[in-house]
Amino acid sequence: MSVAIDPLERPHIAYFHDADLRVASRTDQGWLVTPVDLAVGLGRVSLLADGSGGLHVLYEEYANHNVRYAYRAFGAASFSVEFVATAGDVTPLAMALDAQGIPHVAYFDRSNAQIVVVVKRGTSWTITHS
Repeated sequence: MSVAIDPLERPHIAYFHDADLRVASRTDQGWLVTPVDLAVGLGRVSLLADGSGGLHVLYEEYANHNVRYAYRAFGAASFSVEFVATAGDVTPLAMALDAQGIPHVAYFDRSNAQIVVVVKRGTSWTITHS
Protein backbone atom coordinates (compact mmCIF):
# COMPACT_ATOMS: atom_id res chain seq x y z
CA MET A 1 0.00 0.00 0.00
CA SER A 2 1.16 3.52 -0.75
CA VAL A 3 -0.34 6.98 -0.16
CA ALA A 4 0.16 10.21 -2.13
CA ILE A 5 -1.27 13.70 -1.66
CA ASP A 6 -2.02 15.70 -4.80
CA PRO A 7 -1.59 19.51 -5.21
CA LEU A 8 -5.20 20.02 -4.07
CA GLU A 9 -4.30 18.15 -0.84
CA ARG A 10 -6.51 15.17 -1.66
CA PRO A 11 -5.27 11.70 -0.68
CA HIS A 12 -4.84 8.80 -3.08
CA ILE A 13 -4.11 5.24 -1.98
CA ALA A 14 -2.63 2.48 -4.16
CA TYR A 15 -3.37 -1.02 -2.89
CA PHE A 16 -3.96 -4.61 -3.93
CA HIS A 17 -7.42 -6.13 -3.62
CA ASP A 18 -7.02 -9.86 -4.13
CA ALA A 19 -4.60 -9.85 -7.10
CA ASP A 20 -5.85 -6.56 -8.59
CA LEU A 21 -4.02 -3.25 -8.23
CA ARG A 22 -6.35 -0.32 -7.52
CA VAL A 23 -6.12 3.36 -6.64
CA ALA A 24 -8.67 4.97 -4.35
CA SER A 25 -8.90 8.74 -4.78
CA ARG A 26 -10.75 11.11 -2.48
CA THR A 27 -13.19 13.36 -4.35
CA ASP A 28 -15.86 15.82 -3.28
CA GLN A 29 -18.37 12.95 -3.61
CA GLY A 30 -16.34 10.43 -1.56
CA TRP A 31 -13.83 7.75 -2.54
CA LEU A 32 -13.47 6.83 -6.21
CA VAL A 33 -11.79 3.46 -6.81
CA THR A 34 -10.08 2.94 -10.17
CA PRO A 35 -8.60 -0.37 -11.34
CA VAL A 36 -5.00 0.02 -12.48
CA ASP A 37 -4.02 -3.52 -13.50
CA LEU A 38 -5.89 -6.77 -12.99
CA ALA A 39 -4.57 -10.14 -11.85
CA VAL A 40 -0.96 -9.00 -11.34
CA GLY A 41 -0.62 -10.68 -7.95
CA LEU A 42 0.44 -9.16 -4.66
CA GLY A 43 3.69 -7.21 -4.76
CA ARG A 44 5.34 -3.92 -3.99
CA VAL A 45 3.67 -0.66 -4.96
CA SER A 46 4.68 3.02 -4.85
CA LEU A 47 2.40 5.96 -5.62
CA LEU A 48 3.38 9.57 -6.35
CA ALA A 49 1.39 12.64 -7.37
CA ASP A 50 3.04 15.19 -9.64
CA GLY A 51 2.63 18.97 -9.62
CA SER A 52 -0.25 18.86 -12.10
CA GLY A 53 -2.18 16.23 -10.13
CA GLY A 54 -1.18 13.26 -12.29
CA LEU A 55 -0.71 9.95 -10.49
CA HIS A 56 2.34 7.72 -11.05
CA VAL A 57 2.28 4.10 -9.85
CA LEU A 58 5.30 1.80 -9.74
CA TYR A 59 4.57 -1.83 -8.96
CA GLU A 60 5.69 -5.40 -9.20
CA GLU A 61 3.94 -7.88 -11.46
CA TYR A 62 4.62 -10.59 -8.94
CA ALA A 63 3.78 -13.71 -10.96
CA ASN A 64 6.22 -12.91 -13.78
CA HIS A 65 8.77 -10.83 -11.80
CA ASN A 66 8.33 -7.74 -13.96
CA VAL A 67 8.38 -4.07 -13.00
CA ARG A 68 5.44 -2.03 -14.30
CA TYR A 69 4.51 1.65 -14.32
CA ALA A 70 1.07 3.24 -14.64
CA TYR A 71 0.11 6.87 -15.15
CA ARG A 72 -3.18 8.74 -14.95
CA ALA A 73 -3.27 12.41 -15.89
CA PHE A 74 -5.30 14.77 -13.70
CA GLY A 75 -8.96 14.44 -14.68
CA ALA A 76 -8.43 11.26 -16.74
CA ALA A 77 -10.67 8.27 -16.09
CA SER A 78 -8.11 5.47 -16.42
CA PHE A 79 -4.45 4.58 -16.10
CA SER A 80 -2.08 3.76 -18.95
CA VAL A 81 0.16 0.82 -18.05
CA GLU A 82 3.59 -0.14 -19.38
CA PHE A 83 6.56 -2.33 -18.56
CA VAL A 84 9.68 -0.80 -17.03
CA ALA A 85 11.74 -4.00 -16.86
CA THR A 86 10.96 -7.54 -17.96
CA ALA A 87 14.33 -9.25 -18.38
CA GLY A 88 15.24 -11.70 -15.66
CA ASP A 89 14.01 -11.62 -12.10
CA VAL A 90 13.40 -7.93 -11.26
CA THR A 91 11.64 -6.15 -8.41
CA PRO A 92 10.89 -2.43 -7.94
CA LEU A 93 12.70 -0.53 -5.20
CA ALA A 94 11.72 3.14 -5.47
CA MET A 95 10.42 5.91 -7.72
CA ALA A 96 11.02 9.66 -7.72
CA LEU A 97 9.82 12.51 -9.93
CA ASP A 98 12.26 15.17 -11.08
CA ALA A 99 11.43 18.89 -11.27
CA GLN A 100 9.66 18.34 -14.63
CA GLY A 101 7.56 15.47 -13.24
CA ILE A 102 9.51 12.82 -15.15
CA PRO A 103 9.67 9.48 -13.32
CA HIS A 104 12.97 7.88 -12.32
CA VAL A 105 12.79 4.28 -11.13
CA ALA A 106 15.21 2.06 -9.23
CA TYR A 107 14.79 -1.70 -9.37
CA PHE A 108 16.81 -4.70 -8.32
CA ASP A 109 17.85 -7.15 -11.02
CA ARG A 110 18.25 -10.41 -9.10
CA SER A 111 19.52 -12.24 -12.18
CA ASN A 112 22.59 -9.98 -12.34
CA ALA A 113 22.68 -9.00 -8.66
CA GLN A 114 22.58 -5.27 -9.39
CA ILE A 115 20.52 -2.16 -8.78
CA VAL A 116 19.40 -0.42 -11.98
CA VAL A 117 18.11 3.16 -12.27
CA VAL A 118 16.05 4.14 -15.31
CA VAL A 119 14.32 7.31 -16.49
CA LYS A 120 11.26 7.60 -18.73
CA ARG A 121 12.20 9.32 -21.97
CA GLY A 122 9.21 9.62 -24.28
CA THR A 123 7.78 6.13 -24.67
CA SER A 124 10.80 4.18 -23.42
CA TRP A 125 12.85 3.68 -20.27
CA THR A 126 16.57 4.48 -20.45
CA ILE A 127 19.17 3.11 -18.02
CA THR A 128 21.00 5.92 -16.25
CA HIS A 129 22.90 3.85 -13.66
CA SER A 130 23.55 0.16 -13.13
